[in-house]
Amino acid sequence: MAELKKQSKSLGQQIQKYRKRKGLSQEKLAEKLDISRAHMGHIEQGRKKPSLDLLEDIAKELNINIRNLFP
Repeated sequence: MAELKKQSKSLGQQIQKYRKRKGLSQEKLAEKLDISRAHMGHIEQGRKKPSLDLLEDIAKELNINIRNLFP
């Protein structure tokens, strides 16, 4: 269980890193993904796990390969 929380937190940190590199706010990225800013915040904090479809959309919006989100 602790390992899953660690992975979720790591995923969230990667999403946040690439989002900031692209110069997007949580709100702007959430808007592009058609999700709430709060949901985006929970994903970045590791409190929510995004679906595979949402992960693909996030990677597409950030112009990265989805593998980059899993260091």
